[in-house]
Amino acid sequence: MLSRTHFGKYLFTKRTATSPGSLSAFLLKAKLPISASYYRDLEAGRKTLPLSASPSAGTVEALCKALKVDKTEFHYHILEDLLPTDVFKTLVRPMHQHTFDDASDEIRRLESTVARLRKAHSKIISDDPYEVSDDVVDFLNNNTDLLPVIHFVYMRKLCTFNELALLLKKNKSKRSLKSTLEALKNHNLALVDQNACTVKRYKTTFRIPKTARGKAFKDIFTLTEVKQSLQSPKGPILSRKGTFIHSGINCFNMDRDLSALEEKVTDLVATFSAEETDLEEASALPFFVSIIISPRESYDSRDFNNNPTTPKKESLK
Repeated sequence: MLSRTHFGKYLFTKRTATSPGSLSAFLLKAKLPISASYYRDLEAGRKTLPLSASPSAGTVEALCKALKVDKTEFHYHILEDLLPTDVFKTLVRPMHQHTFDDASDEIRRLESTVARLRKAHSKIISDDPYEVSDDVVDFLNNNTDLLPVIHFVYMRKLCTFNELALLLKKNKSKRSLKSTLEALKNHNLALVDQNACTVKRYKTTFRIPKTARGKAFKDIFTLTEVKQSLQSPKGPILSRKGTFIHSGINCFNMDRDLSALEEKVTDLVATFSAEETDLEEASALPFFVSIIISPRESYDSRDFNNNPTTPKKESLK
């Protein structure tokens, strides 16, 4: 019978993860101080455990040990059944704990997770990127006005001289088309064909090296993009004149919420659709997504009382 309570689903999920065999085999190995029928009723949702320390303390201890779970997590799911939903959500801090009704649910969830990870991985990792040298990084560092040109070139299989000229004009660049083409050619940024009047990317991905100079340049690139973005008005939604859909600051408990954060980032990357065929369409709009994860430990004031450099209360009069 399928679990009908949060606690029952939780027991079933943890038990099958800890002991993939039969329920009878698990009970035999666990040697719980409750009958097999009572445990089956717990998983099925026909019964639940009381919260009183006695006489269930020994049972809770044995179950947590057998399922290899924390007591806080264990009682979280008991409370989820005992309290009204609105009261529970108000009083109890959320915990990221996945549960499922039966094995087929978990199989479907895992298959979906694998598909999502593969999709995200294929977008993050390029099989054949064009990684530039530190010399190219140094050149770009002194010629950041070429960044829009490089973006434009590497978003398409091929672009014309006329398109580049329009791009320079749109970005109010002081650089001429001739000097732009010379820079692309002389510094191995792209393939310039003077006869066909076209510019072609080397590979589908333009990559900055993970060297000290490369990392420093990425910081400059980020600041350049932010400065450029701040010059246009922002709204709550993405528009042709704006840059951001949403900008916010989220605080996480990295010990507790890290796995949930990783899943969200993976989902976001897997959602991106930056295929070259899409970008070549007339209606396509390139965009940037920035996610900055910083511990910013200096914001944590919990140890201020133990910090000898912190002024004492009586000195703040």
